[in-house]
Amino acid sequence: MGFTPGMDRFGYCRLLGRVHDGEASVRDIKESSERCDNHCARSRAREDRA
Repeated sequence: MGFTPGMDRFGYCRLLGRVHDGEASVRDIKESSERCDNHCARSRAREDRA
């Protein structure tokens, strides 16, 4: 995870905590991509483990 200046990094980290606690979903992470400048990428290594 990398952060750049001007990014809503604290809100994103709090969102990850809420996902961990079951108070938010992975969908919430995807929906926050514009505000927090986070973008998910497919990982073949991760998909091969599933």
